[in-house]
Amino acid sequence: MWGEGTVQSPEWHYARRGRLASRSSLAPAPAPAPPPALAPPPLPLPPPPPPPPPPPPSSSSSESPS
Repeated sequence: MWGEGTVQSPEWHYARRGRLASRSSLAPAPAPAPPPALAPPPLPLPPPPPPPPPPPPSSSSSESPS
């Protein structure tokens, strides 16, 4: 007996009551708004650029002209 009442969906109950249910304030509540979509995961930071190569040692600066 209890199973019969619980298994039936509210829509079936309203249909059984007829048009009176559709006009009454017992109408089913509107479906809840869907949850906001989760933001996509942040993109990983790009690898830092390689450090500039050291300037080649210039022989002119190391050897002082005499």
